Amino acid sequence: MKFCATFYVPFSDFKDYYIVEGEKVLNMSSSEDNFDTKFDVIYDKYSRLVTQIALDVLHDNELAKDALQLAFISVTQNMDKIKLDPENEKETKNYISTIAYHAALKLALEYQDIRSHEIPFPEEYD
Repeated sequence: MKFCATFYVPFSDFKDYYIVEGEKVLNMSSSEDNFDTKFDVIYDKYSRLVTQIALDVLHDNELAKDALQLAFISVTQNMDKIKLDPENEKETKNYISTIAYHAALKLALEYQDIRSHEIPFPEEYD
C-alpha cells in the first residue's frame, strides 16, 4: 500500500510554490504550461465546496451541477487571481466561494424568470 498525500512546499529561493504529490513535484507558478495542473488542483480541492454552496442556494441537484460548471468557467477566466500557496488559502477559498454563490444566484434568477414566463397549455389542445 502506497500512501499519497498532497501538501505545499515553499521553495524560497525560487519565490514560487510547488505542490508535492506522491513522488512528483509540480511547479505552480503562473506559466501557461501549468494551467491544466493548477485547474485540476483547484477543482479537486474546491469542487465539493462549490457544489454545497450551489445546493444551499438552488435546492436542486441538476441546477447545482450547472452552477458548478459556471463557477469553474469563471475560475478558469480568473486563474491568474488564484494563488495556491498556504498563506493565501483563506483568500482563495473565499474567492471561489463568492464565485460559486454568484453562479448559483445567476442560475436561480434565470430559472425563476423562465418559470414565471411559462406559457400555459391551451385548453383547446387537451
